[in-house]
Amino acid sequence: MEDKQGMTKAVAGVMTDAPADGRKPTTASNLPPLSNRGGTETETAGRVQEVFECYETYITDGKGNLLGVPLRRGVSDSAFIDQISFSFHEKTFFDKYGVRVSLLEDEDFIRAASMLAEEVFGFGIYKESKGSGGRFYERCWLMGSEDVLYGRVHFGGQNNTILFELTGTGCGVAKEGWESRLFAFLTNAI
Repeated sequence: MEDKQGMTKAVAGVMTDAPADGRKPTTASNLPPLSNRGGTETETAGRVQEVFECYETYITDGKGNLLGVPLRRGVSDSAFIDQISFSFHEKTFFDKYGVRVSLLEDEDFIRAASMLAEEVFGFGIYKESKGSGGRFYERCWLMGSEDVLYGRVHFGGQNNTILFELTGTGCGVAKEGWESRLFAFLTNAI
């Protein structure tokens, strides 16, 4: 009788752990991911480069001058990034630049951020924005020129992070392969 009760308890325990639809009981190995970010990472994730078509269109400014606007688009069914924002901790610059850059003041971090933007995108920061930083940062700097905005860099506050915002125009004029260079940088960023 004792064995029969023990066996009944064991079977009942297995039955209560099993879902009603007959699937396997949930374990750590078959749980869904905590967040879905588009799939699993592979070794070639940062090396795959989509094919883009570069072309130019022309517009006239307010004075009648003809201006060429470089553009690009995905070929066939490929897509491309047309705006991106990313942030990372300021300690990343210590790891990236080591002793080459002495980072003491905000301006030192912004010089390092401009160097990074030059390396990745092909253009850097050209001036500080008037007013506050936006996005809850204390200060903001602009990438591009007086005529066109390629993006913004926010710094100060926000737990010692720096935020890059690249506009669609900035993505379009960035040096070819910037996506792979940015991926490589962010993979090692803090």
